[in-house]
Amino acid sequence: NGSSLPHYGSSLPHTGVQGLPHNGVHSLPRNGVSLPHNGVSLPRNGSQSSPHNGVEASTIADLIALNSLARDEIVKDEELLAIAVPVKTKKRVSTALLDTVILDLCKERFLSMIEISVLLKRDEKTIRNYLARLCRDGFLTRRYPTINDPRQQYTTNLDKIYK
Repeated sequence: NGSSLPHYGSSLPHTGVQGLPHNGVHSLPRNGVSLPHNGVSLPRNGSQSSPHNGVEASTIADLIALNSLARDEIVKDEELLAIAVPVKTKKRVSTALLDTVILDLCKERFLSMIEISVLLKRDEKTIRNYLARLCRDGFLTRRYPTINDPRQQYTTNLDKIYK
């Protein structure tokens, strides 16, 4: 339609697609110009290496497939669904309630961040923040020592709860 989004402050020259915000970038890199990658190399030429903490690329694909299966199975688990009710049925809940429900869900079992977010009907970023704090405070234990392991799961540290 030819209309453009309004610019606040100084106007930027329009190069490329009209109507999209440019945030000071005039064009995208093309034809072999690489973006900075912060020291992480992506697999090239069919290589099976992966930036995911030494986990093979084929394993990552397997994990994605298993994650889909886990979501389907997790929403059928009546016990977990019952534990999640106080949070999943409300738009806003207190931090204390969300902490308690996460700890109850993870009691005597390991659950991934995605499984917890599906059960509680909460955004993964929100759950990630809660999990990080609960781990830092010693209430949850990670299954794998590397924090960003794509297979990461969490369980309640019963020693900390019942001290």
